[in-house]
Amino acid sequence: MLYDELPGLPQGDVTKGLNVYNLIQETERRMQVKQEYEIDIVAVKAHVKAFKAVHKSNAFIAEWKVGVCRHDAQHIFDAYSILGGDIKFYQCNQNQREYAILESENGKAVICPLRPKDGGDCGKDD
Repeated sequence: MLYDELPGLPQGDVTKGLNVYNLIQETERRMQVKQEYEIDIVAVKAHVKAFKAVHKSNAFIAEWKVGVCRHDAQHIFDAYSILGGDIKFYQCNQNQREYAILESENGKAVICPLRPKDGGDCGKDD
């Protein structure tokens, strides 16, 4: 959700599909204890590039662990690229699977966590 329009970026119909604005508000409301994480976006980009070199198929996801949850590294990189500026990465720190919120002076983004391979919660450390 960008605060200002980007030239050349098509405008979506906010009356259809997922309402990102409401999703971000609801996630922020549920995040009573949120933790800010430092993301090395250069390392994330390198990880995605190396992963794609090995796994030629899009059937595989390059995972990136942030706190106790894993996210799709490509989604993190895309959100950083689109938002730009000084980005803050927030996530609930109560060992539960929850959306991550990325926020900059240009807008906000939400990223869904990946489902743990063992079917458990994000709080399990491997």
